[in-house]
Amino acid sequence: MMKIFFAVFITILLPMMSDARCSYGCSCSDDSPCENYCENNICQNAIPLGQKCSSYYFHPRQCGIVSYCDPDSDYTCQLQKNYGASCTYDYSCLSGNCDYASKTCQSKSFNFLYPIVIPAVAVFFIIIIIIISVSIRRQRMRALALYRAPYVVLPAGTPYSYQNPYMVAEVPPPAYPGATPAPKPYQSA
Repeated sequence: MMKIFFAVFITILLPMMSDARCSYGCSCSDDSPCENYCENNICQNAIPLGQKCSSYYFHPRQCGIVSYCDPDSDYTCQLQKNYGASCTYDYSCLSGNCDYASKTCQSKSFNFLYPIVIPAVAVFFIIIIIIISVSIRRQRMRALALYRAPYVVLPAGTPYSYQNPYMVAEVPPPAYPGATPAPKPYQSA
């Protein structure tokens, strides 16, 4: 059994968990296992700056990590641009954010929606779970009270039998001599 698990782990799970990519010479069918790009089912090295490349949409890492394939310069590899430099595409900026209104590279904008919405949704679900668990507990306590005293029907809103001193099954003390006997309490059957 351990040998089968070990074989499955080595062949399937280990490559899935690994982020390491092949730099050159490994067999591939697309760009995902390669550090740069896949061509003719073999991982290739990055194309040097100024050399011809295919489109960014075919191989995004074809020119390397801080370079991109520029369609405006006749599909050659160019360095990505810094903050404030003129740009046309998001991938031409180091930040990955080209402001199309000013046509300049901008820093990545921080979305304030996530730090507000995600905790709010989590708190909402926690509150729903608490409400559901409290209502289930109350239903169970009512069922338990009915089980303990099946002939006593409690009106809605009255405390349970373990909280109501009038429902405790104790024998009242005997009457004083010469006193009139107390009337018997009414119980429905």
